[in-house]
Amino acid sequence: MVKMDPKGKLILDANIIIGAVFEPPRWRVLEHPNFKLKIDICCPVIIMEEVDKNVPEIAHREGTDMAVWRDSLASLKERFTVFPYQHMYRKEAAQARLASDARKTNDWQVVALALHLGCGIFSHDKDFWGSGVPVWSIDTVERCLVRGGLDL
Repeated sequence: MVKMDPKGKLILDANIIIGAVFEPPRWRVLEHPNFKLKIDICCPVIIMEEVDKNVPEIAHREGTDMAVWRDSLASLKERFTVFPYQHMYRKEAAQARLASDARKTNDWQVVALALHLGCGIFSHDKDFWGSGVPVWSIDTVERCLVRGGLDL
């Protein structure tokens, strides 16, 4: 008998990860017990490349202590799975490139992974609207957690 993972999955966009690094009180949703219990978080490697590039630049610009953001980012990275480019299958990649505004940027890779895994995207970008996958904002996730659940 195959054991099924009862957790849902959410793809994190770079803006969610960066927000969690620099605005921890607002992003405590990622630490909520129901969120940790029910959700596996992941992202394509392109998102981690974007985060790794932008976080030091933002920290420098904002005058943030490098050790603080480095520790915060390392702690977050332990919580999610990063999928390499090999997970971008042709069918999902082609569909994602055609979807909404995601074709204008590398966001198509986020959509392709969401299509492949059959899950939603956790983001504040409107670029993902109309892409064929559910898009969750911090507000919608918080409302669901306050009500006691987050079933994806």
